Amino acid sequence: QELRQVLSKGRRINTNIGTLIILEHPKSGTQPWKAAVIVGKKVAKKATDRNTIRRQCYEALWNMHAAVPTAIELIFLPRFGETNPTQQTIAQVLKTALPEPRSQTDPAGAN
Repeated sequence: QELRQVLSKGRRINTNIGTLIILEHPKSGTQPWKAAVIVGKKVAKKATDRNTIRRQCYEALWNMHAAVPTAIELIFLPRFGETNPTQQTIAQVLKTALPEPRSQTDPAGAN
């Protein structure tokens, strides 16, 4: 049910390696962020290949968890297939697509 809410109300950002769907919750700034990676059969036919892609994406997200703002839900839909990018490439694309984390002293996001 949470995935459906993010898919329907989230903001879509298309990148060269996939689509990132972001749903921000600005009022609940202390809530941790949540992420899901959905790899369909169009991306890779074998389940082992899909799981490898999913693990790479999760590891890239986990390695940059400090850069991910709190109170955010995101879904990543990778579009690459046989030519799997490295974790550094995935992290770089995600870092440019994600919004900047808010500071603890400025919870409203005002300048």
